[in-house]
Amino acid sequence: MPIMIARILGPMLLALILGGAIKAQEMTGQTAEKTKKELLDLETSKGKNLVASAAAAADWQDHFCADGVALTLPDGSTPSKAELVAMIRSGDIKDELINHHDYHVHVYGINGVAHTGVVTWTGDEITSYKGKREHVYEKTTDVFAKVDSGEWKRVVHHVSSVPPGIVPLN
Repeated sequence: MPIMIARILGPMLLALILGGAIKAQEMTGQTAEKTKKELLDLETSKGKNLVASAAAAADWQDHFCADGVALTLPDGSTPSKAELVAMIRSGDIKDELINHHDYHVHVYGINGVAHTGVVTWTGDEITSYKGKREHVYEKTTDVFAKVDSGEWKRVVHHVSSVPPGIVPLN
């Protein structure tokens, strides 16, 4: 009897779950534009905080990153949120100059309610890692999710290095 119930309910539950996922579409219109502005404002505030001070940069990361954020840094390392915040707070990672440009924002939602945002950009930065200063070029993708509190939290941050002299395709 339990196997028969599972065979009947299993496909029904799967259809229900996938039906919600299939409905999620890239949004357009006023809500999408408002959300794009919110996400760009978040990215801009991040950049300002990263160069302001170690404390401001660490506080931004601590507040706006989800606890389980998936981080991939240009060297391929995948620190936890706590590890990243500690590296920034200690001064092991320091951004001295940030020039982010070529922003692209995509907003996804269901029934006119935005729940996911994807932000990509090209970065030109002067940064230090454990005292080694370098000029880096990178392509970055951030994925934000709207959480129960109504705030946007970064759930994915992936940075790929772009070798000097290479112009990335947009």
